[in-house]
Amino acid sequence: MTNQVLTYRSLDKVNEISNKMVHDMEIFLINISSKRKPKQLSQKIIDSAKMHIEDVIKSSTRYYFEENEFYHELPTPIRNKLIKNVLYHDLKKFKYFFHDFTTRARAPDDFMIRVITNLDS
Repeated sequence: MTNQVLTYRSLDKVNEISNKMVHDMEIFLINISSKRKPKQLSQKIIDSAKMHIEDVIKSSTRYYFEENEFYHELPTPIRNKLIKNVLYHDLKKFKYFFHDFTTRARAPDDFMIRVITNLDS
């Protein structure tokens, strides 16, 4: 039960941050639009920008892992396995950053996991 409460609290925090940033973005875009009188931004563009910023915030790994108390309660091997499974596609995208294929050098798993879980999007 405690883990569920922590998860819901973390989710509330992400939603709160997301809502504020989306609201700030909307005000910013409306202000820009009002200054561009002949070429004002359409509501469709503003709505699209709001949806995009909300998606970026909610997909931020930092909020789901590094700032989640439940995640930190897990033993390190289970945390590493969780990250490797959940963020498999992200790790694949960064394989050239973590692996030097000419010298066959490879970054340690704990380094890769710390980097990938601290990304903002």
